[in-house]
Amino acid sequence: MNPTPVIPAEAPIFEDLVEEHGDVLTESREAARATEAEAAEALDWSDLRAAAADEDD
Repeated sequence: MNPTPVIPAEAPIFEDLVEEHGDVLTESREAARATEAEAAEALDWSDLRAAAADEDD
């Protein structure tokens, strides 16, 4: 579910830039989502809490 950038009909420079450099906006969105998922996983302490709770029982 990647939103497609809205390109005005009068923006040929945008098309030229995408052809020259790739779709940087989409790539940066994907990198941001991947970073967010990685950070969420790294900061998820639920396994450690569950293990500590098991040790207390």
